[in-house]
Amino acid sequence: MNETTAKENVENVLISDKIVVIGGNEKTSLQDSFAKFLKEKKQERKLMKQCLQHRPDRSEEFKDQLRQKFIDRAKFYMGVPYAKKYQPEGAPDHPLYLDCCGLVRQVLKDLQSDFGFVIGKWNQAYQFDTLPIRVESVKELKPGDLIFYAGTYTSKRSKVQKHDMVHVEIFLGGETGEATIGARYQKGTVQIFPSYLFPSKLWNLEKVYFCSIDTWLNGQCVSVCPEHQWISSNAALAMAAGSRSIFHDSSDDESAGGCSDVEDEEMEHEKEETIRTEDQDDIEAKQINSIPVAETSAKGGRRTRTAKRLPRSRSNPADTAESASRGSVTAPSVTQKPPPPFTYYVGEGNGWRFIKNSLDRRGWQQLPFEYAFSTRFALKWVERRSQIDFKAHHSGQLVNHIPNNDVITTKIGLLTCLRDHYASCSQSSRTQMTGYSALLDTESPVEVLATALTGNATQDIPKNTASNIEQIASSRLPTPWMPETYQLDDITDCLALLDADMRLSEAAVGTTREGDASVLWIYKPSCSNRGRGVRVMQGGREIMELIREYHPHLTQSSTSAESEEKSRNGSESPARKGATYTQPLPKGIVQEYIMRPLLVDGYKFDLRVYMLIAQVMPHTIVYFYPGYARRTLKPYTLDLSSLEDSVVHLSNTSIQKKSSDFKEHKDSQILTREELVDAVERAGDVESAAFLRNKINSEMKKCMVDIIKASNGLFIKKKGYFDLLGLDFMVTSAPNNKAILLEANTNPALCVGKNELIQTVVDGTLDLVLAAHSIGKKARSGAGCEVNTPSSDNVANNIPDGFELIYDESTGYCFSDEAAGSTAV
Repeated sequence: MNETTAKENVENVLISDKIVVIGGNEKTSLQDSFAKFLKEKKQERKLMKQCLQHRPDRSEEFKDQLRQKFIDRAKFYMGVPYAKKYQPEGAPDHPLYLDCCGLVRQVLKDLQSDFGFVIGKWNQAYQFDTLPIRVESVKELKPGDLIFYAGTYTSKRSKVQKHDMVHVEIFLGGETGEATIGARYQKGTVQIFPSYLFPSKLWNLEKVYFCSIDTWLNGQCVSVCPEHQWISSNAALAMAAGSRSIFHDSSDDESAGGCSDVEDEEMEHEKEETIRTEDQDDIEAKQINSIPVAETSAKGGRRTRTAKRLPRSRSNPADTAESASRGSVTAPSVTQKPPPPFTYYVGEGNGWRFIKNSLDRRGWQQLPFEYAFSTRFALKWVERRSQIDFKAHHSGQLVNHIPNNDVITTKIGLLTCLRDHYASCSQSSRTQMTGYSALLDTESPVEVLATALTGNATQDIPKNTASNIEQIASSRLPTPWMPETYQLDDITDCLALLDADMRLSEAAVGTTREGDASVLWIYKPSCSNRGRGVRVMQGGREIMELIREYHPHLTQSSTSAESEEKSRNGSESPARKGATYTQPLPKGIVQEYIMRPLLVDGYKFDLRVYMLIAQVMPHTIVYFYPGYARRTLKPYTLDLSSLEDSVVHLSNTSIQKKSSDFKEHKDSQILTREELVDAVERAGDVESAAFLRNKINSEMKKCMVDIIKASNGLFIKKKGYFDLLGLDFMVTSAPNNKAILLEANTNPALCVGKNELIQTVVDGTLDLVLAAHSIGKKARSGAGCEVNTPSSDNVANNIPDGFELIYDESTGYCFSDEAAGSTAV
């Protein structure tokens, strides 16, 4: 495109389709800026809630797996007693008690990130009100569904429950076809029963309700009972504060926080309850006399001018009728006016100019940053999922995040996803269980961990069933690409972590130098990035203390002597520095620290590679790009004094910026793959250099294929979704060179100092995404951006340099080491 044409594109603003180019550097008041900030944050909260809760497109495979998780997690609590007050006098305290509704609530809390909602605190009557799908007989139930019991209490002192709901159990079916699991008796424990029918001395049964949990599996947990609202005290306070209070967290009122009436009116079409698009009449009705048009100055800054208003065109009566019918919360119908073609919105952050440069060269036009929550775009590229209105998404609009990419982009999500995948592919039903884990054959998990943490033996330990032990073992099958990894909020994982720590400590005896650590672990919060909250710690006492902090209910309070010692030594758990004891910890994992990594000139490094999910509908297509290396700016050492120095142990650029030498050496912190191989070869490590040059890409691509196979059935899918993910790998030293997967990242950093490389990644990403969705550079005559099924051959034959196809669901292709490079999916 020549300079004159580019200027004309800036001058000609198509008001009717709201095609404008970025602009604006106007000075605004502090009050206006704060009002805008509040509005954007409220909108992000609304969209994030929607992203987590409103998941109508969950696949049947995802729901089946979640249903099985629900059952398995309920079995996990077998042997837990009903309530403390019903225990015999002198009986030891148990770390956890669960009544009938408490069991269901606890399982839903444990699987909160999977279900996508937070279960309320109320009893079985509330749970009943949130499950509107009911069947007539037990034969119609699926394992995991709930059975509710309505009746009248025999004791007049007992409080009458809503709907007279007195009990709930989880249906299993089993050999009898009527088996359940639940907490049935006050002096009993959570256990499996052969039939849901039983006599009770506490209440007289009046009716049994058979309820499907499909509503929960779809991510919905809202009372459908008009009689009972189930409002928490916090919600009541928010209502009392008023809808215009900045402390009110309602997404129904976009004007909360004092935004002006003009802004309210302009944002009205963005409300969650209404899906609508704007035509010329909408703009006219709002009396908008000008639209800000942005230009980018030669120095990279922005300035705003006002575009002349174009003559009003006559509206089509059909359009007017269509506007009157808008307002549905369902996805837009095919009769709705699609977004204008070849307009894009890019969020102001994380290398946005790379996206702008690539799309501008294609002749696309950019929406202003102020249009962050407009739905009038053909392509949107932003940092966070919460910046995308997935409910109002028009099929074919390109958005750069899959709504639930967190199934692999959080630490726990990736671990769980791969574990489930390998468990389903495994030929063996269980792994060898030793140490604390071996006690699970005779003790409940909570009792074993409580014993391990306190050192106190317990009596009358409840038994587990053999099937429960099989389930616990199979759920911890190793993930071959990751280090030994354990989930801290999972009790069986904590037991396995203690066992692994003892095993590694015994193996390290006599193999380390004086002053060096013998066993190291690394703690990572599940949802953090840029190295935030990550800490390296020793095994033994530090690991035990970390687990105690995650499960304080399993331990007695510290003795005064212990408290004095902690105060004197100033010792704190690595995960809780600066926090009070009662502050809840974020979910997190502990991984075995790779103590003998491959080094470059004595410095630690990792590899950032890209996995592009170019589309998920009508089928999934995935590409690999080799990326670059990130090295530390301080020499690697295992000296105990270095463990708190994150610059030594974490290669994230955001961490390395803390180094006093960063400005001087920042150009050497990021290495191209060629520079990395050359440096390793110059150091004389020919074997490792050959591995980096000839083998490691193959290993990383096979790892990516496993990740996609594990997650593809879990993704929410719609035409237009794509995702560029950054995967981090470490490399072990020779003679055992191996690629080790660390994590998968959403919104990978694009500001890394290698502008040419990043621009190549962005250009190739957009080339492949547009090709996969059959959007050409010169297709402006099209009426919208509804996509067609692309030709796989057309995509495969036009792959940009550096990218490689590793997975194509339509053809069954996936990367492998065979000569042909493919195998069945």
